[in-house]
Amino acid sequence: MLALFKFLYLISIVVWVGMLIFFSFVAAPAIFATLPRNTAGEVVGAIFPKYWLIGYICAIVSVISLVVIFLTEGRISYLHFIVLFLMAGLVFYTGLFPAKRARDIKARLTDTENEHLRAELEREFKNAHRESSIMNIITIGLGIVVIFLTSMRL
Repeated sequence: MLALFKFLYLISIVVWVGMLIFFSFVAAPAIFATLPRNTAGEVVGAIFPKYWLIGYICAIVSVISLVVIFLTEGRISYLHFIVLFLMAGLVFYTGLFPAKRARDIKARLTDTENEHLRAELEREFKNAHRESSIMNIITIGLGIVVIFLTSMRL
């Protein structure tokens, strides 16, 4: 049974960090480089609900698995837990707050004809997007630390 939780832990971390890196540094830049800006935004907007859902699932599976491994073996450092909990907290925070705010602003932008309101909404969108991007980069960094800490146990 312990082997199953070790597998679930590893697969959840690999999928999660791999997805973060691939989307952030390969998929999104390629989409915006090849498609018109509005179309690229629509494509990325269609991907995001699945992106966040996968992140939430991986966060939950990795945390539960690490807790079970710890309770069974007791050999996991507190630093490992802290970094993983920070990573999980950030994915939920980012997906539920700045990313949702950016989605909501983008929807309002689509429906707005007023130029003054449009400019204000674009500014708000850039701020929400910036916050979301920063949180995403921090999550990637934490994910790399989690992988390093995991590799030390192999």
